Amino acid sequence: MHPASLGLMRKARGMIRDILPERLTVLDVGGRNNSAKERSYIDVWGGDADHYWVADILDAPNVTHHMDEPYRILIDDDTADLVVSGQTLEHVHNPFRLVAEMVRILKPGGFIVLIAPSSGYTHEPVDCWRFYRDAFTGIADEVGLTVVADWIYTGDSGGDRGRLWDDHVFVGRKPA
Repeated sequence: MHPASLGLMRKARGMIRDILPERLTVLDVGGRNNSAKERSYIDVWGGDADHYWVADILDAPNVTHHMDEPYRILIDDDTADLVVSGQTLEHVHNPFRLVAEMVRILKPGGFIVLIAPSSGYTHEPVDCWRFYRDAFTGIADEVGLTVVADWIYTGDSGGDRGRLWDDHVFVGRKPA
């Protein structure tokens, strides 16, 4: 994960932190770590979490919920206060289905924070999407989320590759 993504997640955290419960159950979708890179947002949200779960299609030591199927996370409905996912949806064949699964797990009134590139080169074996200006509002309409914030980061913060990806950040809320 590139440093700009962590900064963007911290910015999203600042927007909703005072609205969230004091102690959280957080689900990080696609946040598996490997020896080469940190992919979770535990440094951003872990201090606020009683439970910090990581769901991923690939297994790793930090994965708490291995996904045997691409669009099924074995967690009960209405369980998480917050779902986060960054640098994952561009690698998913059907991001609408995966976000719908995230929303299923989210408690009523809970929040979701998604970060995905709106530009950049093809990377990883599967790289299907770039998320342009209206992408996340389109997904939100389909899965029943209220838009809290939605922007594309086009800054350059000192060579951290943020400008390369022009990350699209979405903060949504599941109706109570």
